Amino acid sequence: MTSTLSEQEDHILVPDLREHLFGTLDFSRRDLAALNIQRARDHGLPGYNDIRQAYGLPRVDWTGINNLTVNSGKINQSLIDAIERVRSLYGNSSAPDELDLFVGGMLETTFDGPGPLFRNILLEQFLRIRHGDRFWYENTDERFRQFDDATIAEINSVTLKDIILKVTTIPSSELPPDVFSSYKDPCPQPSQLMADSDQMEQSIPTIENCTRLQHYDYFSGSEISFPLTFIFLGLCVPATIGIMLFLNKRKQKEIAEARKRLAPRRQKTADPNTFTGKIIVKFNYKRFTL
Repeated sequence: MTSTLSEQEDHILVPDLREHLFGTLDFSRRDLAALNIQRARDHGLPGYNDIRQAYGLPRVDWTGINNLTVNSGKINQSLIDAIERVRSLYGNSSAPDELDLFVGGMLETTFDGPGPLFRNILLEQFLRIRHGDRFWYENTDERFRQFDDATIAEINSVTLKDIILKVTTIPSSELPPDVFSSYKDPCPQPSQLMADSDQMEQSIPTIENCTRLQHYDYFSGSEISFPLTFIFLGLCVPATIGIMLFLNKRKQKEIAEARKRLAPRRQKTADPNTFTGKIIVKFNYKRFTL
């Protein structure tokens, strides 16, 4: 990785991030730029000029987003065309007040790195991380101080190359003096790695292309169980009604049998003139006087 050349700083996102960003199982590839724009809108971030003003930067018009020049002083026509296309997408407004943060920040990018807005945002984020960590190794507050000045200076003198040499078996002769730079690299990369074979000068790409967008087919392999599931769910309703009717009839039958058991039994006789039934006798206790 120390020999891998990085892409040049510009406003362009490579196809790997625009079309082949890893996604979920049901939608395996997404667009990183679209995700960043939508995240900002979901969180209610203000427009481009309002954010610049919040960071103490002046409000600009469309031509002031970038100086539109390269180091040689020539006009960067591709950047001019990109800004004009973005302007038309945002309604040809006079100023980029409604421009999304991510889009405006990307258009500010120069060959020297991010523009002023992204620089301020990155600086503030790292300062907040450092100042919010009371155990930061450079903290000189006596309540949380971990190291003296000499130890702090020694820590600051350690480079990433020193760390790699201590934790790996890579010899020093195979690493450049600065692992973040390809200058004086003992094992330089022969060419820039590119995944798009149609943009390669050679017919064979140097790295494998990313996989295309794929959708997970939940129906595949379930040709039998899928319809059976809906058939089962459809039969649940009439089956439930049938069971309830059956239980109701059985309950009615049990009630009828219980009433028969509680009713008095009649004595059977062969005489047709004999009648057995309930006889109610009422007594009148009133006295009659003559």
